[in-house]
Amino acid sequence: GDGGGGGGDGSFGSGSFRFGVEMNPVGVKRWAAGLLARCDAWDGACALGIKRLEALERELRAEADEALSTVVDAVEEYAGPIMDGRAREKLVRKRCVRVYDERNADAAEYIERVRAVVEPQRVEWRRKCE
Repeated sequence: GDGGGGGGDGSFGSGSFRFGVEMNPVGVKRWAAGLLARCDAWDGACALGIKRLEALERELRAEADEALSTVVDAVEEYAGPIMDGRAREKLVRKRCVRVYDERNADAAEYIERVRAVVEPQRVEWRRKCE
């Protein structure tokens, strides 16, 4: 068409909006249902994304727990004869546990920041959709 409104190119003159929304009750209802389906998909993607971040973090933490246990055992084995228990514990805490704890706190904070951005946006888009 001419893009000016009279042809079958999705202009007002053809009885539909751009993107094929028919200007009748059935067409509008179909469009609204599609919009709600997209909102549902977005809600699901948001929830899945956050759950996936949390699951990955749990997996990483389990691996880190195992690694930390291995380090503690190694320090016990190799430094046991030359360091007392308190000195070994302090060494592991300073070199490993502090970093481990900071990493866990950073990850938890990051997930909460993601949630703090995504959740209000999700709610706002849902409200506008309905």
